[in-house]
Amino acid sequence: MRVVTKNVFYCDHCRKHGLSRYAMENHERKCTLNPKRACLWGGSHVPDTARWATEITDRSPITEEDIAWLRTETDGCPPCMLAALRQSGIADYHYDITNSQRIFDYDEEIAAYRKNEREDAARDQW
Repeated sequence: MRVVTKNVFYCDHCRKHGLSRYAMENHERKCTLNPKRACLWGGSHVPDTARWATEITDRSPITEEDIAWLRTETDGCPPCMLAALRQSGIADYHYDITNSQRIFDYDEEIAAYRKNEREDAARDQW
């Protein structure tokens, strides 16, 4: 029998873990629960996730107008929006319970962001 002891690396912000130090350091830089995260999507904004999360928390319960405000603040960057919502601690940011409708859908936000990128690129070509 042989025994193998391995180091397991954990993210300081979420419960993700892995056996590669490099992979976990890379994850921590962009983790949506990291208040000092780096946005890798580019754009003209500088992530101020802590401020956005605080302002969103003050607006609880979340409405469509709050998501629109957050979209404007983050220049429509879906990971920054998700980070602010996750860090706010509000559990019900996906649905409006009173109207039973979806408020924030990460996949739809990504699709809209990418569509706008393609349209802007096509406009720049002409």
